[in-house]
Amino acid sequence: MKKRDEIPVCDTWNLADILPSDEAWEALFLETERELAGYKEFEGHLAESGEVLFQCLKFDEDISLKIERLFVYGREKSDEDTAKAKYQDFSARAQALSYKAAGLSSYIVPEILAMDESVLSGLIRTEKELRRYARTFEIIMKKKAHTLSAGMEELLARLRALTRRKGTYLGDTLSQGNLKLNRDTGELLCSDSSVKLGNKEYQVMEMLLAN
Repeated sequence: MKKRDEIPVCDTWNLADILPSDEAWEALFLETERELAGYKEFEGHLAESGEVLFQCLKFDEDISLKIERLFVYGREKSDEDTAKAKYQDFSARAQALSYKAAGLSSYIVPEILAMDESVLSGLIRTEKELRRYARTFEIIMKKKAHTLSAGMEELLARLRALTRRKGTYLGDTLSQGNLKLNRDTGELLCSDSSVKLGNKEYQVMEMLLAN
């Protein structure tokens, strides 16, 4: 098998589209790490105005994209040469940053769910930029019956972050053998039978099927 440096550049991926260098990775990591403190500015204030809610969601989106760039760069560089521990460390640091961000942002979904639907609709009407998150709101509201306490939501957010950065995407349906869990409706299907899970039952089953 050829080594990376023996393969023509035209046949390799161009990571410069993600980050131009290791130095750029370090700079983005430090920048993102500092910016995580910004989550605290929105906590407890999401229902105050459409602008506040939009700024929080946009902030969370930007942080997620930066962490994704950090993680993908580290993972792909590690795949180029698995003997280089430096890039394994890059991936691990990006994953740890994702874990921290998940904990700091775990209040977002519970705060949105705590709003009366008429209040949320009013915020969307007054802040047109929120319409871009219409699908996000739809998914969140479907899970209202399965939302736990703030502490449990933080724990689950951290667990999902770890699972996601390992390369597993948790879609609308999780399955294992003949078991299927619909994450939108909270229904557990087994062959031709189905049952609507309760709050705690759903959370436990989701974690079991995801891992």
